Amino acid sequence: MKFKSGIKIALGAIVITTILGYAYSKTESFLRGPTIDVTTPQSGSSVHQQITVIEGTIERAAHITLNGRQIYTDEAGVLKEEVLLAEGYNVLELSARDRFGRETREIIEIVYNQSLQF
Repeated sequence: MKFKSGIKIALGAIVITTILGYAYSKTESFLRGPTIDVTTPQSGSSVHQQITVIEGTIERAAHITLNGRQIYTDEAGVLKEEVLLAEGYNVLELSARDRFGRETREIIEIVYNQSLQF
Protein backbone atom coordinates (compact mmCIF):
# COMPACT_ATOMS: atom_id res chain seq x y z
CA MET A 1 0.00 0.00 0.00
CA LYS A 2 2.86 2.42 0.83
CA PHE A 3 4.53 1.57 -2.50
CA LYS A 4 1.45 2.53 -4.53
CA SER A 5 1.09 5.76 -2.57
CA GLY A 6 4.78 6.59 -3.20
CA ILE A 7 4.38 5.98 -6.94
CA LYS A 8 1.33 8.27 -7.07
CA ILE A 9 3.21 11.04 -5.26
CA ALA A 10 6.27 10.64 -7.54
CA LEU A 11 4.13 10.69 -10.70
CA GLY A 12 2.24 13.72 -9.42
CA ALA A 13 5.53 15.52 -8.72
CA ILE A 14 6.81 14.66 -12.21
CA VAL A 15 3.62 15.94 -13.83
CA ILE A 16 3.68 19.19 -11.82
CA THR A 17 7.39 19.72 -12.54
CA THR A 18 6.81 19.13 -16.25
CA ILE A 19 3.91 21.60 -16.36
CA LEU A 20 5.87 24.25 -14.46
CA GLY A 21 8.93 23.73 -16.67
CA TYR A 22 6.85 24.06 -19.83
CA ALA A 23 5.13 27.20 -18.52
CA TYR A 24 8.49 28.74 -17.63
CA SER A 25 9.98 27.95 -21.05
CA LYS A 26 7.04 29.65 -22.76
CA THR A 27 7.09 32.78 -20.56
CA GLU A 28 10.85 33.18 -20.07
CA SER A 29 11.30 35.32 -23.18
CA PHE A 30 8.49 37.64 -22.06
CA LEU A 31 10.03 38.00 -18.61
CA ARG A 32 13.43 39.03 -20.00
CA GLY A 33 12.26 41.99 -22.08
CA PRO A 34 13.58 43.07 -25.48
CA THR A 35 16.99 42.05 -26.82
CA ILE A 36 19.24 43.78 -29.35
CA ASP A 37 21.93 41.93 -31.30
CA VAL A 38 23.88 44.14 -33.70
CA THR A 39 25.96 42.12 -36.17
CA THR A 40 27.43 44.98 -38.21
CA PRO A 41 29.09 47.36 -37.73
CA GLN A 42 31.15 46.38 -34.71
CA SER A 43 31.34 49.06 -32.05
CA GLY A 44 34.74 50.72 -32.13
CA SER A 45 35.30 50.08 -35.83
CA SER A 46 36.53 52.52 -38.46
CA VAL A 47 34.70 52.87 -41.75
CA HIS A 48 35.58 54.63 -44.98
CA GLN A 49 32.09 55.10 -46.43
CA GLN A 50 29.88 57.92 -45.22
CA ILE A 51 26.77 55.74 -45.40
CA THR A 52 26.89 52.60 -43.28
CA VAL A 53 24.26 49.93 -42.73
CA ILE A 54 23.33 48.76 -39.24
CA GLU A 55 22.29 45.12 -39.32
CA GLY A 56 21.15 42.78 -36.59
CA THR A 57 18.11 41.38 -34.84
CA ILE A 58 15.77 42.79 -32.25
CA GLU A 59 13.39 40.52 -30.37
CA ARG A 60 10.30 41.24 -28.29
CA ALA A 61 10.23 44.99 -29.02
CA ALA A 62 7.18 47.15 -29.63
CA HIS A 63 9.07 50.43 -30.20
CA ILE A 64 12.58 50.80 -31.67
CA THR A 65 14.59 53.99 -32.07
CA LEU A 66 17.98 54.88 -33.53
CA ASN A 67 19.31 58.16 -32.07
CA GLY A 68 15.74 59.07 -31.11
CA ARG A 69 14.25 58.38 -34.55
CA GLN A 70 11.75 55.51 -34.79
CA ILE A 71 12.86 52.64 -37.02
CA TYR A 72 11.34 49.28 -37.91
CA THR A 73 12.31 45.65 -38.33
CA ASP A 74 10.78 43.00 -40.56
CA GLU A 75 8.41 40.31 -39.26
CA ALA A 76 11.34 38.14 -38.10
CA GLY A 77 12.91 41.00 -36.12
CA VAL A 78 15.71 41.57 -38.63
CA LEU A 79 17.05 45.12 -38.61
CA LYS A 80 18.66 46.77 -41.63
CA GLU A 81 18.98 50.54 -41.40
CA GLU A 82 21.20 52.95 -43.37
CA VAL A 83 22.91 55.72 -41.40
CA LEU A 84 24.72 58.82 -42.66
CA LEU A 85 27.89 59.37 -40.65
CA ALA A 86 29.67 62.64 -39.87
CA GLU A 87 33.43 62.92 -40.32
CA GLY A 88 35.20 61.56 -37.26
CA TYR A 89 33.67 59.97 -34.17
CA ASN A 90 29.99 58.91 -34.30
CA VAL A 91 27.82 57.50 -31.51
CA LEU A 92 24.70 55.59 -32.51
CA GLU A 93 22.19 54.68 -29.80
CA LEU A 94 19.80 51.86 -30.61
CA SER A 95 16.92 51.51 -28.15
CA ALA A 96 14.19 48.87 -27.95
CA ARG A 97 11.17 49.02 -25.62
CA ASP A 98 8.59 46.28 -25.17
CA ARG A 99 4.89 46.73 -24.54
CA PHE A 100 5.45 46.55 -20.76
CA GLY A 101 7.87 49.50 -20.76
CA ARG A 102 11.08 47.51 -20.34
CA GLU A 103 13.89 49.04 -22.37
CA THR A 104 17.25 47.88 -23.70
CA ARG A 105 19.92 50.08 -25.26
CA GLU A 106 22.91 49.34 -27.46
CA ILE A 107 25.61 51.94 -28.10
CA ILE A 108 27.61 51.66 -31.34
CA GLU A 109 30.71 53.82 -31.67
CA ILE A 110 32.05 54.27 -35.22
CA VAL A 111 34.85 56.38 -36.64
CA TYR A 112 34.33 57.63 -40.18
CA ASN A 113 37.55 58.71 -41.86
CA GLN A 114 36.97 60.07 -45.34
CA SER A 115 40.66 60.56 -46.13
CA LEU A 116 41.32 56.80 -46.06
CA GLN A 117 38.70 56.15 -48.73
CA PHE A 118 40.00 54.24 -51.78
